[in-house]
Amino acid sequence: MRVDRDELLARIDLAALADELLGGHKGHGLAARWPSPDPQHSQTGRTPPMSIFRDRRGIQRWHCFATGLGGTAIDLVGVTRAWTVKEAIEWLAHRAHLQPDRPPAAPIHRSPQASVDIRGPSVEMRAYIEVCARLLWEPIGSPVRDWLTEVRGLDPEVLRANQIGADPGPLHLPRARGLPWRGTAAVFPALDRTGTPLYLQARYLDPPPDRGKYDNPTAAHGTNPRLAHLQPAATPPVAPTADTILVTEGIPDGLAAAAAGYRAVAVLGVGVPDDRVARRLAALDGLLVIAFDADPAGHTGGRRLSALLAAQDRRHLTLTPSTGDLNDWARTAGPGFGAQLRLAIRLAGCRRRVGPSRSLA
Repeated sequence: MRVDRDELLARIDLAALADELLGGHKGHGLAARWPSPDPQHSQTGRTPPMSIFRDRRGIQRWHCFATGLGGTAIDLVGVTRAWTVKEAIEWLAHRAHLQPDRPPAAPIHRSPQASVDIRGPSVEMRAYIEVCARLLWEPIGSPVRDWLTEVRGLDPEVLRANQIGADPGPLHLPRARGLPWRGTAAVFPALDRTGTPLYLQARYLDPPPDRGKYDNPTAAHGTNPRLAHLQPAATPPVAPTADTILVTEGIPDGLAAAAAGYRAVAVLGVGVPDDRVARRLAALDGLLVIAFDADPAGHTGGRRLSALLAAQDRRHLTLTPSTGDLNDWARTAGPGFGAQLRLAIRLAGCRRRVGPSRSLA
């Protein structure tokens, strides 16, 4: 059955579709913003980069200013699910009841690696991470160090173990083209399981106008690995729950979990958890505990990741801070955070055994 493209797009509420695929939005009306649909783009900033508008023909379109991607509802489905145009049209047509008697064919689930040139880390990015990790502990790094330890409440021991750095800005630190350059920033390397940096995110202390707080290298320096492993504190204040891995929304939350003695894996972009992320998490030894933010995007991303892990029969739990994120919880709890986190994980496990999986406030 041939589908009329214009009729299909006219029947699709692009904002509702974006909520479904990307986990909700922030703002209202023309100011509404969604996470980037590109699975290779990090989603940790507080200002989502995707907007929706109508073109001169009245067709709803989207644009992601962080990646330059854009298009119609067909393109949004294609980008988020790595489907062909034909697969995206069939799925949307069935969703819009233009093909009520013909469910769409089973889509081809492609790994992003099949369509993205996996690169890096570049020599320049590795050198930048190494220099920034050293500068964090020198006088020039004191603004970033104070922000990390006093404002964010992160443990210096864990910062050292995970090669967290300070970028004093391009006037003080030359860098290769394509690396973050818009001001003083905390540098969060994305490490693999051996502690080798694969990628990085820079969090500006004073973000430039009209931009998010986070910045990433260009593709020339490396591909976003989607997961970052965090090394736990050598001497945590409270013994953590054995063989437990906290799966967090972003690296700062992973550092908070690591300070409590837990192994942690930060998901760089929870808006679109996919099969590749779930498979890599499922391959890790230990109990996975999903601990995403207490906001609509975090709830949606957590449910989606939980469903993907359940489909692989991978044991896991879900807990959610009552407000904010794991780092906010750690700052509020202070020295008692480790004990509170351990208790929360135990309670989540008990609830899982007696009934459906539930988040723990």
